[in-house]
Amino acid sequence: MFEWGLNWVVTSFVAQYLSFHAAVVEKNGITLVLPAPPGSGKSTLCAILMLSGWRLLSDEHCLLDMETLELVPYVRPVPIKNNSIAVLQSMFPAAQRSRIYADTIKGAIQYLAPTAASWDQAQKRCRAVMVVFPQFQSNSGLQLTHINEADLFNRLLRNCFNYDVFGEQAFSTVCNWLDGLIAVDLVYSDSDAVLSWLDSL
Repeated sequence: MFEWGLNWVVTSFVAQYLSFHAAVVEKNGITLVLPAPPGSGKSTLCAILMLSGWRLLSDEHCLLDMETLELVPYVRPVPIKNNSIAVLQSMFPAAQRSRIYADTIKGAIQYLAPTAASWDQAQKRCRAVMVVFPQFQSNSGLQLTHINEADLFNRLLRNCFNYDVFGEQAFSTVCNWLDGLIAVDLVYSDSDAVLSWLDSL
C-alpha cells in the first residue's frame, strides 16, 4: 500500500510528464535509464548503483519533460524484495534501511533510504545518455547486446504509463528523445562486473 500510494501521487499530480516504468541513476554526467519488468532485478541493480556512488533519481518512475527532454528526479526509498534483501545486507551493511515487511503479496520487502547525495540533488534534472534493460541471470557472464532505435522505441512504449494520454505529442517526444541514446540489453550475475563496465564508460 505504501508503494501504491506513492505511485498514485505521481499519476495524479505530475501528469504533465511522460512516465516510464524505469529506474534512473546518474554519475559524472552519465545518466542511465533502467526499464525492466518485475522480477528482472531492476530495483536490486538500482540499489547497488546508488550505494556505489551513483545518484538516485528514481527507482520506479522515469519522468520525461516533453519540452526540454530532461529527466525529473523523483527520489524515494528503494524497495528490495526476498533474496535480494540478504544480498544487499551483505554488500552494504551500513546502508540505512527499514525493517523487513514479511508476507506481502510480493513476498518480503525492505526499503533502502536514498543516499545523501541523492537527496541533496533531488531537484537537479539531467539528460539520459544510455538505456539499459537489465536481467539478472544466475551463473551468467556479463552479456551486452545493442538495441536498434526501432526496437528501443517499441520497448519504451510498452513501459510507458501514459503514452496514450498525449498521443501525437508523446510520439514526437519519444522520437526526439531517442536521437543519440545508446541502448543495450544487459544480462549479468556479478554486480562487480556491471560496476566495472560502467566505470569504463
